[in-house]
Amino acid sequence: EESAGGEEGQVSGQVSGQVSGQIRDPNQRLHDRLQMFHLAEIDLATVTTSEYLALKEPHWHTKGGWTTQRSFDGLERRLLHAMMTNGNFTIVITGNWRNMGYGGNHVWQAMAGKMEVLLTELFQRLGVTLAVRAVGLPPLEKEGLSVTPLEAAGLNVGGRETLVHAMGWSSILGGDVDMVIWEDDGVDDDETNKERKGDEFSAQLFDFFARQALLAGTSHLPFLWGGNFHVLRNLHQYADVDVGQLGNGLFGVPETTKEELAYTLPWASQYLKCEKDQLKTACRKEEYQFQSRCWTGEGSATPQLDRIPILPTAVGWRMQQAKAYTAAYNLLAALLDAMDTWSERTIYEGQPLTDEYWHIGEYITNIREKVKALTEEDAPHCFQLEKSIKLPNRLCRNALKGRTEYTPRANPMETSIRSIVVPSETGATVAETNEMNPLEGMAVDEFVDNVPAGEVDPLELLHLEKNLRLRERYLGRRWLRTTSRTRDNKNISQWLGSLPDKKSSPKGNENDRPLQRRLEDPSIRTSNGWQLLHSLPGNDNCDGTLASTASCGVSPSSSCYLEGHQGARGGIWGDDTTGWLNMKVTEMECGYVALNLEIGGRKVRHRAANVRKLESERLLSNKLPDEFVFEYSVDNVVSTLDKPQFLERLEYPVPGMTLLTLVNDEASTTAKDVSIGVRVRGCSGVECQIGLTHVYWC
Repeated sequence: EESAGGEEGQVSGQVSGQVSGQIRDPNQRLHDRLQMFHLAEIDLATVTTSEYLALKEPHWHTKGGWTTQRSFDGLERRLLHAMMTNGNFTIVITGNWRNMGYGGNHVWQAMAGKMEVLLTELFQRLGVTLAVRAVGLPPLEKEGLSVTPLEAAGLNVGGRETLVHAMGWSSILGGDVDMVIWEDDGVDDDETNKERKGDEFSAQLFDFFARQALLAGTSHLPFLWGGNFHVLRNLHQYADVDVGQLGNGLFGVPETTKEELAYTLPWASQYLKCEKDQLKTACRKEEYQFQSRCWTGEGSATPQLDRIPILPTAVGWRMQQAKAYTAAYNLLAALLDAMDTWSERTIYEGQPLTDEYWHIGEYITNIREKVKALTEEDAPHCFQLEKSIKLPNRLCRNALKGRTEYTPRANPMETSIRSIVVPSETGATVAETNEMNPLEGMAVDEFVDNVPAGEVDPLELLHLEKNLRLRERYLGRRWLRTTSRTRDNKNISQWLGSLPDKKSSPKGNENDRPLQRRLEDPSIRTSNGWQLLHSLPGNDNCDGTLASTASCGVSPSSSCYLEGHQGARGGIWGDDTTGWLNMKVTEMECGYVALNLEIGGRKVRHRAANVRKLESERLLSNKLPDEFVFEYSVDNVVSTLDKPQFLERLEYPVPGMTLLTLVNDEASTTAKDVSIGVRVRGCSGVECQIGLTHVYWC
């Protein structure tokens, strides 16, 4: 008879192929489990710095993390509200590509996918609909976007990759969020013992992200996990925000002491915790940290790789799932306390549970108003972005809306740019060519075996394994069998060369017209030729949940059909042959409208960082012809920017973003609908193409 090594037993000897062992004391095992996921409750009135936190709770980042008593009570209140109303409980997990599971993992191996599998059925039994929304993007390089060494260094510091979503938080990430896990930490060679602190700029960006999350909705208010300690403390102390930082649970993971003895440990913990320097390199071997396959059938439209390509610094599935278990444990601990409150109070006070324990209306209003009233003295980081990247201070106090063709996103059909495009009287709008999904009719019984035979399955402990394992298999099979319509990505190369030759520009010598003018015709009409490119087949279904993977689909040109991630940087593309693209943004209140653009075909364009604006202008100046002209309209007032003016107006806040501000009116306080139009004139060819990926406003 063979006993499991590591945490279940201690190997004492081996005779004739048999392993004998001694079972550890049950009380000690329970103590170790509690330590593994221990969530420290600290007093932020006395813990004023991250350095003091490290002295007071030196192992929080390898256990369950930390929070405050008031914040944990707030999480319980949210759960009670969801149970009392039989409503939704929505978790958003967002961050950089490593922490979102890109670079070598399947989507269901990532933190968000694992949390959805672990918790969905349990919440359903409580009458609550759980949604775990993973909103992240693959590395820029994967989609043909160049990154300089300086930009890569900035991304490695952390904080940069969530700005593109945060500027449209209430739309792109959703206003219905109850809990946020921010995972845009930097790269650290030591996963087990160090807190990644980032730099001052990443703290500023996280403060902006957090405020937009808190202002996004009126009936939901997120608990904030992750991010800069000082930002979290300011929000907690001055605006009553519920905050915490998650650990990774490695404190309770048995250590791999020898490479050849790793098999004696539980499967999920093998090669996960390697503290000896001579073992760290061995434990990072790809075969230990990644397990994937790209295809198990025959006749794929595109030749398939054996496995998902593994990128340097990618985080393997074992660490992904350790973080998922830690977050799930904390949520379940709050759920247990919430149910205890419900039980105890109704025993003594009778049914139903009184409003004071679960109503959230006044709770939300109090925090939102205090966030809006924060001063630069109390919480300075967000306000410093006006100097760092020219983001107006009022955006720290007002919720931004947005539309994008990036995926995933919340409510994808309602939050695409196409949803605000105004068709012309003749029906001209953004072109979407359809193509059958190459996976149609294919059937694969299993993707990747989640738990090998004979190993511990955590779902068995909850007696949910039957329903959930069937659900996992159903989701996998449905993904491969679903018939969905796709926008034609095969023709991208043709569009990069030249867009359809359908002239829509007004006649006459346009270069002689004034810089700003009101057109005689009071409407800017959308013309034919604008094209949706670089998107996934089911763009309007990609909401970041594991359950939507089937309908989101996979690009026909993908070399790994089973990867499953929904991240894609789609956009609406045009050039001087495509005329105007007219849009209508609703309820612009604080006088701000900005566009996120791509300039030039994706194979020749350049990304830029805020620290290299002059260099970015030089690169674009060399590519754009002198005849290049960009025009935009705001309520039919047309502004014309020649090449130097256009380059001067562009801002590069983080790698992957090129912002052009169209409206910046500090005096605006009344909500109104505004018509926005854009077009390119003066030159044709790939270097003159414009891709519109985001529209932001408030």
